Amino acid sequence: MTLHPHVAGLLVVLDPRWRRKMFVGGLVLMIPVVGWPAVLGYRSRFVRHMFTDTPELLPPWKGHFWSYVLGGVRAMAVIFGYLSPVYALLAWTLLERGWCPEVQWAWLALACFLFPLFAPLSLPIALIALAFSAEHWLSFTEASAFFVAFAALIYLVPAGFLEVSRTGRYMSAFALWRSLPFAWRERRAYIAAWFYSILQSLFGHFTLPFAPWGVMWCYIGIVSLFNEVLVQANEAPGQGWLQRAIADPRFDGRGRRGRFTVLDNAGERVSVLDVGPFSVPLPRLFDR
Repeated sequence: MTLHPHVAGLLVVLDPRWRRKMFVGGLVLMIPVVGWPAVLGYRSRFVRHMFTDTPELLPPWKGHFWSYVLGGVRAMAVIFGYLSPVYALLAWTLLERGWCPEVQWAWLALACFLFPLFAPLSLPIALIALAFSAEHWLSFTEASAFFVAFAALIYLVPAGFLEVSRTGRYMSAFALWRSLPFAWRERRAYIAAWFYSILQSLFGHFTLPFAPWGVMWCYIGIVSLFNEVLVQANEAPGQGWLQRAIADPRFDGRGRRGRFTVLDNAGERVSVLDVGPFSVPLPRLFDR
């Protein structure tokens, strides 16, 4: 079973208005409090577009912002629902030892509230701070154990969201009796999706000063990769844009590092950087 990371990186160009939609998405991501939920909700709507014959691949932004925020809050509930056992056990452990939050914890909470994009990182940051505090609220062994539990749950989150892709219901993300066997049965493709997703995420987050748009791009690529696991397993909820993207000859045979160009669905030439594992459509200023 072979995934198509180059398709995941390039399929946005199948939308004739991809530049504008991705640009708006990057701006939305920078809005405090509601920006990340809105992008998560947009990503959830994009998943529906991948498996249907909508007129355009990428959802529109105009007139849908608050519905995306609501969908994003539901997605956040899934993410933190998976992580809640670790948070609860950590809180119980600390309170049993007499821990009382200090001012720096209030600043961490405020930062996560204003920019919830970083909220999933709050637990690893807290573990480091607690292990290296003067009081040593956690031993290094305990902090490591909590981190392993955190990583294991994060690993399972995409499998939960694949159930949402199949059913359209957020609560199905917690149907572990279906998602866990699927992740095990399709483990090679699932692990490959994680591998390529980590690479794309690192690239997207560190493309300064274009990081907001890089994050938007990698979010689209990540959901494409994981949902391709459904396609490969013949469990996709429908036929649509994702299957057509995989078969598109414009994306075939990539993996040769360097610059090249493709035509988007508006007929415009797009400069693309092939970095080996995946390809990146570049902003217009890089066009030849």
